[in-house]
Amino acid sequence: MRKIDARAVIAAASSGFPSWLRPLVLVRFPLATLGSILVIILLMTPAAGAYFH
Repeated sequence: MRKIDARAVIAAASSGFPSWLRPLVLVRFPLATLGSILVIILLMTPAAGAYFH
């Protein structure tokens, strides 16, 4: 295990991904978080309460 060059392995793995993947990952987290908050807020509305009862 000590003979494995981790930096070379990571560089080889990273070179296989498209350049737009990193920004997509950075944008995905806030969008997913905001979407989850929006769903929670919508489920707290009276209309949602009437639907689920």
